Amino acid sequence: MRRFIISSLILIIVLFVGWTSLNFSEFIKPKLLGVTNIEVIEINKDTVSINVEVSLINNFFLNVEINEIKVNIFSGEDTIGAVNSVLKTSLPGNDTSKLNLPADFNTARLAKLLEENTDSIKIKLKGLIDVKILFFNKDIEIDEDLNIALKSSLLKAIEKVNNNEETAQQIIEIKSAKLIDVGLKNSKVLIEFTLKNPYNVPITLISYPADIYINDNYAGKGNLKKEIVLQEIGEITNGEFEFEVENIRGIKSLIRTIFTTKMTYKTIGDLHLTVLGYKIKIPYSNSGELIKL
Repeated sequence: MRRFIISSLILIIVLFVGWTSLNFSEFIKPKLLGVTNIEVIEINKDTVSINVEVSLINNFFLNVEINEIKVNIFSGEDTIGAVNSVLKTSLPGNDTSKLNLPADFNTARLAKLLEENTDSIKIKLKGLIDVKILFFNKDIEIDEDLNIALKSSLLKAIEKVNNNEETAQQIIEIKSAKLIDVGLKNSKVLIEFTLKNPYNVPITLISYPADIYINDNYAGKGNLKKEIVLQEIGEITNGEFEFEVENIRGIKSLIRTIFTTKMTYKTIGDLHLTVLGYKIKIPYSNSGELIKL
C-alpha cells in the first residue's frame, strides 16, 4: 500500500512538472488520423452545419479527457468555418477513438471552395483543445491539416430533400397554358408560371426538358425559355415553358379540336436546378386545359 501511494505521488509530481512544459503539450496531444464519416445537419443561406466524425489516436499511456474544442477552419488564409463544442469525451490511453466534431461552415465561402475543387477539399483546423489528465487541465494548441470529401455528402443531402414531385410543386405554380402560333404542321404551347424559392440558399432553374401530351396523345417536346436565378428565400419571379407541337404526329385532329372540343395537356419531365453550385434533377409534371388564342 505504501509503495502504491509513493508511486502515485511520484507520478503526480512528474505529471505536474511536465504539465508546465510546452513540450509536454505536444506529447499528450491526440493525433488526428482522418475523417471516418460526414453527416450534413442543416443548410441555409448563411451556414452549412456538418457533423464530422474523425479518428484519433492517444499515444499517451493515460486517458485524455477532451472537455472543449475551439478551433477555426481555414482554407489557405481564409477562415471558412469553426468548431466550438463542449464534448466531455475520454480518449483511452494508447488507443484509437472516434470523435464527433460539429462544424459550421460559411455557406458562400464553402460553395465557392467546392466549385474550385473536386470532391475532396483540404482544410486546416487551428485553435485550442481543453484537455484533462487525472486532476490537471490544460489548453493545447492544434494546427492540423485535414482532407474532407464534402462535395458528395452535400450533394446527397440536397438530393435526399429535393428529389420528389412534392418539392417541385412547391417551386412551380402554373398560371396559364396557351396554344399559340397555330400552323398547318406545327404549333406552339406556351406555359406561364411563377417560380418560388422555398430554400434558405440561392437556386437557379436551368432547364425543363419535357414531353407534352395533348388530349392524351404525344405532341412534342419543350423546355424552359430562359434560365432563372432566385437569391433569397421566398423570392418569386415569372417564367415560361415553350413546347413545339407536331400537329399531325401528336394530335391527329388538332385543327378540328381547335374549333370544337376542349383541349387538355400534360407535360412530363425533370426540373434541372443548381443549389449551392450542385446540379440536381426533380421530377415534375403538370396538366390542365389549353387556352386557344
